[in-house]
Amino acid sequence: MYKELEHLKNYPNIIFDLDNTIYEQKDFDYEVYSQLFGSPLLGKKLLDYKQTAPYGYTKLFNDFLESENIDKSVKECVEFYRSYEPKLKDTASLLPFLSTLKSSNLYLISNGYKKLQLAKIKALKLSNIFKKIIILDPLETTKLKPNPQAFFDLNIRKKDSIYVGDNLSIDKEFAKNAKIDFCNFQFIN
Repeated sequence: MYKELEHLKNYPNIIFDLDNTIYEQKDFDYEVYSQLFGSPLLGKKLLDYKQTAPYGYTKLFNDFLESENIDKSVKECVEFYRSYEPKLKDTASLLPFLSTLKSSNLYLISNGYKKLQLAKIKALKLSNIFKKIIILDPLETTKLKPNPQAFFDLNIRKKDSIYVGDNLSIDKEFAKNAKIDFCNFQFIN
């Protein structure tokens, strides 16, 4: 399982991204959208729409509410999404692989709203797996990835470290800026 990640075992320090790296983001999105609209069908429709929208598209709820003629406000949707407590029971994840990395120090650095990211970490039972978890909340810092400051805050050696992430424009640039190795990981659907 995850043979493409076996080389990570050669690194004393392995740093992971959370969303779409430790687990599949689409599983969370489907869960929260289905709960938000009280309908798995609408949850799937919004998930499909999100997957066709450009990365970082900010009018997702606006467009969907209008196209489906749903009587909810964008603010209500955003607040529900950001405060949702996920279950993430059936999500694809790297948890089995993480348990094989016993000789490495594991860290997690992720951009995202702190309350939401911590809820995902709790649902996935990740707290005891990582030596340190850093959540870069856009409401609290301007030093989001790809800014390398979070790596420097770990106070670990560059040559002993690798960052594992899914997003080439954020995660790969983060590793490049921190001058550490990078491993691109994508779940295969």
